[in-house]
Amino acid sequence: MTRLRVDTAADPLERLRAAGMVTLRHSHSGPGPYTPLTGLVSTGPGRPEVGDPGAACLGIDLGATMTRFQLGTAAEGTAIPLVKVRYLTAGTPRAFLDQVSEVVSLARLVGLGAPAAVRVGAAGPVYGGGAPTAVEVTNHPGWVLTDCLARLRERTGCADVHVVNDMAVGLDGPSAASWERDAEPLRSPGGGHGLATGRRLKCQVGTGLNIAMVAADGGVHAFEYGHQPFPALTEQDHALVRALSVLHRRRVVTFEDFLGGRGFGPLLLGYAALTAEPARRSLPPGVRELLDTVSAHAGGDGPGTAATVPEEEIVRAVGEMDARTRELAAWFTGPGPEPSVRDRFARFGLWVLADFLRAGGRPAFAPVLADHGRRLASFVLSAAQVTVCDEVYLGGRLVLDPLVRRGFLDAWDGLAEQFAHGHRLVDRVAVRVFPEPDYELMLLREAAAAVEGARA
Repeated sequence: MTRLRVDTAADPLERLRAAGMVTLRHSHSGPGPYTPLTGLVSTGPGRPEVGDPGAACLGIDLGATMTRFQLGTAAEGTAIPLVKVRYLTAGTPRAFLDQVSEVVSLARLVGLGAPAAVRVGAAGPVYGGGAPTAVEVTNHPGWVLTDCLARLRERTGCADVHVVNDMAVGLDGPSAASWERDAEPLRSPGGGHGLATGRRLKCQVGTGLNIAMVAADGGVHAFEYGHQPFPALTEQDHALVRALSVLHRRRVVTFEDFLGGRGFGPLLLGYAALTAEPARRSLPPGVRELLDTVSAHAGGDGPGTAATVPEEEIVRAVGEMDARTRELAAWFTGPGPEPSVRDRFARFGLWVLADFLRAGGRPAFAPVLADHGRRLASFVLSAAQVTVCDEVYLGGRLVLDPLVRRGFLDAWDGLAEQFAHGHRLVDRVAVRVFPEPDYELMLLREAAAAVEGARA
């Protein structure tokens, strides 16, 4: 078990800060309020002097890029969140379990015992049905936690542990209505009809891309639909598919490669590879050599392949992203071999995009974001067709961008005509968008509800 190495003479909050276990609101880019410990922190060392704080509970959002822990208690019939802890997702299941052990040590450090209930949402397939036997993390080849319930129980000291696919989080239980309540209309049915099937579809654009369907009877079904091959429709799309095939070193390029957060950095490299060679000469040698290789295989330097994106702007954006991803890679990976250009852009590209957009964006991103909206419309149409759903909830950081929304709406009707039942997709499908969910808080609420249910 990994143990926190901290000064035991300091008060609890200072111990956690010294251990790097507290993330303040101003120092993160993710969703939700990352705050210092509240409510259970005394001003001196030792156990906080408070009344019965309730049973400790833990929600864990095991994502493809970040793993977020929400520690709190179940008291007076509700979940009380205390502290969030976030890590870069561990490269191995054992390292993830060490993170779990650290957070459990944190709970003890501030006077809480072992959690009474633990709920985990994983960004990948969960095998074994109601009693999961293994969990896999998407975009991490070979990352499989076997005998997952037993190993999590061992690390947490908690018997009540439950693991689900993250797309199923919040679709039932105490947080069931929260993401629907916060959603706002993006597209109304063209025919003004009400729901015909009673099925709802949730599409989440995060590090990856996935869907979950809520059936008319309330059953929840999650699908790895983002791994379907991307249907290129334009000359530029075909060129980008060839470029991404080289960058990802595989023949099949998926919806997730175009739309998922981990795909944004390589996608930007793909756009840059389609520019004329002279435009790329200002880039650092490693980036320029990679793009020259990709361009040679993808048919770059040809007319029209990158016509929607200003060449100088996209090259400048790639240069800035290269510098920023180097900084982030050094910060998070520490000493050792530097990750490749492709790996840096895949791992940190979406973070850098978020920084750029907060700072007012870059001209190069306007057409890229509009293209993103068009491709997102293609994905949602395909998913709605396959699942026969008439109500779609679409969430993710980029979904809220006005350029993405405009590209989505402008493309919807034209793309729908290419489907066998396109009239239904135009006349009956409603689309709503919701902010990026705080999954770890939802999981904490589910854990707290389980504790209260056991007490009753």
